[in-house]
Amino acid sequence: MIKRIIIVDDHPIFLKGLAEVIQEDQKNCVVDLAHDGQEAIQLVKIMRPHLVILDLEMPGMNGLELSRQLEANFPEIKKVMLTMHNNPTALDLAMESNVMGYVLKENAVTEIRSCIEAVFEDKTYISPQMRESLRKRSVKQDGRISDLTPTELRVLGMIAQNMTSRSIADELYISEKTVSNHRQNIALKLGLKGVHMLLRYALENQGVLKMVAKNDTNHS
Repeated sequence: MIKRIIIVDDHPIFLKGLAEVIQEDQKNCVVDLAHDGQEAIQLVKIMRPHLVILDLEMPGMNGLELSRQLEANFPEIKKVMLTMHNNPTALDLAMESNVMGYVLKENAVTEIRSCIEAVFEDKTYISPQMRESLRKRSVKQDGRISDLTPTELRVLGMIAQNMTSRSIADELYISEKTVSNHRQNIALKLGLKGVHMLLRYALENQGVLKMVAKNDTNHS
């Protein structure tokens, strides 16, 4: 199947260069270019792409605004956010609009292949540098973690490994529906909202999750 991809960026040289990298690597794809959010919306209506790669910072309609519009009107389209800044807050906002990929522009040429492959496999991709920042972010143990059952803790740990619901289901010998129920229960107990907020939380609290899981094992 031919994959249709739109790249949105207000820097022509970067836009052209990234398009060439993708077209050289992804032989079975068609890449179209837009220079701002409004142009992207019009192009999306015509091309109905499978994936939109968009810059976070653009004049007029920025990447977050564009992502929200795409999510509201074209929820089936996958989205990847490009940014110059290793900013956890921006990552949180991007995930709330169901962005599946978050790539630092300085590494876009080397990471975009892995990102596209992950997204088309329905996985979330976050630049390794951003993942490291999340891990290093100073966090305190959230008392609400203790409300999670052993199975929910294990599911949350698997989410931190970027495992899909299908993979988690296979690993635990349960149905995808049961995994979905666990996700909903975990999010409710932790007070999390947004499609990918569980992944962000799991990445930030990997050390805490391991400690709680170990304690639970020792006391079982």
